[in-house]
Amino acid sequence: KKQASKVLDMSKVKIKQNHIWLENLKFNDLVKIGSNFTTSRLLERNMFQNRLKKGQEVWLNELLYPLMQGYDSVAMNVDLEIGGTDQMFNMLVGRKLQKIYNKKEKYTLTTPMLTGLDGREMSKTYGNFVNLTDAPNDMFGKIMSLKDELIIHYFELCTGLDLVDIKEIEKNLKSKKVNPRDVKANLAKEIVKIYHSEKLAQKAEQEFNRVFKEKKPPSEIKKVKIVKKEIGILDLLVKAKLVSSKSEAKRLIEQNAVKIDGSLKNDWKEIIKIKKGMVIKVGKRKFVKTN
Repeated sequence: KKQASKVLDMSKVKIKQNHIWLENLKFNDLVKIGSNFTTSRLLERNMFQNRLKKGQEVWLNELLYPLMQGYDSVAMNVDLEIGGTDQMFNMLVGRKLQKIYNKKEKYTLTTPMLTGLDGREMSKTYGNFVNLTDAPNDMFGKIMSLKDELIIHYFELCTGLDLVDIKEIEKNLKSKKVNPRDVKANLAKEIVKIYHSEKLAQKAEQEFNRVFKEKKPPSEIKKVKIVKKEIGILDLLVKAKLVSSKSEAKRLIEQNAVKIDGSLKNDWKEIIKIKKGMVIKVGKRKFVKTN
């Protein structure tokens, strides 16, 4: 809801939960809904076809899912459904059911799926996503980590730039008239501007350049209090909330991603002597200072 409010006026939004009507469906209701589709039609879904070609199973509950999502359109008497291209099949099931049950046309509007920053499917597991509620500096930094080949993809799906201008950017990238890093900086500013403001977008760029171009610590660093005078580096990173676990801390140290006061740390067994004002850095964008 918090993220949706970045693009929607929530005072005009009514949130409904489909368990309210799906839980009231009886067995004969399910049979009636299912009688409008053949198994072969349901198996036409790309996801199912890909699995069948690989000799993988398609479970019965998975075949029922499009029917239940489709019935949502009936229960809410939907005029228009918006979703990613991966949901096209399910939305068309709803369109057919809307015609049958409510004698009404339902329109569908699909948008391409946004690829993760690293080119893989966007996922919390991969950590390759940008939250709409991210702070300006975090949002800017994440977009700067975007793979070069995805720059145009993000301009098209994440900004309000005219397609003619985006084509010109694409042309300049292909001819190497522009540096991809500079284009990404413009992309990052455009996106931060949408969810925050132009002023904060400019400030985020300045902060990014300070840390990554000038190799200086951030102008504002979160402070943490470490009570012990000496502490194992794994415990230190966990207590500073720079990592979620000791295993993650160990992995990052082994990947040479941890620095304390600019000094690279590669021994995960090291005991750290705590001193006031010590700057701990994990990865490219995580900093804390001891209080």
